[in-house]
Amino acid sequence: MRDLQKRLEAAIEISQIVGKFITSGTIPKELISFKKDETDPVTWFDEEAQRRIIDYLQLRFPSDSFYAEESGVRTKDADSVWVIDPIDGTVNYIAEIPFYCVSIAFAKEGRPVLGVVYHPAVNETFYACKGLGAFLNGKKLSVSKISNPRESILTLSHESGNTHKLVRILERKIRRIRMYGTAALQGAYVAAGRTQAYLTFNANIWDVAAAKVLVEEAGGMVTDWKGQNLDWPEGQLLFSNGLFHKTILHWIEESKAREAAL
Repeated sequence: MRDLQKRLEAAIEISQIVGKFITSGTIPKELISFKKDETDPVTWFDEEAQRRIIDYLQLRFPSDSFYAEESGVRTKDADSVWVIDPIDGTVNYIAEIPFYCVSIAFAKEGRPVLGVVYHPAVNETFYACKGLGAFLNGKKLSVSKISNPRESILTLSHESGNTHKLVRILERKIRRIRMYGTAALQGAYVAAGRTQAYLTFNANIWDVAAAKVLVEEAGGMVTDWKGQNLDWPEGQLLFSNGLFHKTILHWIEESKAREAAL
């Protein structure tokens, strides 16, 4: 446990250092490139932030491996793996919309056991360790106690051509739908009790590994859309306060059935 605590302290420190770095300058167009197409940008700051995080952690924990979004650093089968998204919400970051964050998780034997999400625009550090609880700037977190869907806020990721299908079902059942454009932060908001649920269409592990630890340690639930708990969370996921988790899964099935009937 002491080794895990050391890693948590290191992850918090470097997330804050890098968070201040990525907010320190402007982003000229020549520093923006694209992965698949213009809808999936990456900046020099993403790559440099990742390099700084890996260098920092590698120096302190040389036997650890890394699974990171940028530059093809992918080693998930090792016993001890850092899972890193240096800027989660790059589209927002480029547009100077202050919903982006640094996400760092640590996995043991294929399961995330530590998570840090740093939101530099408001200087909020969400962090959690398996079995030790979840915290925001030192204050212990707990998921929302709201159990009435009509009083709830649910956030969504975006998937072109599919988002509206779920919205058609959900908008009649809950208070509000929000889309913030950053998976890690939307998961952290569930852990903090600010929202009651978050749905992803096609999450990558670096998007949600830290958020999974945060939500579960705050008393919530994380499953796929079939209700299965995944050790290595990816794909279609539901993060919630747990109080109407099954109800949301039913709504997803309702949405699928409606689409199939059209």
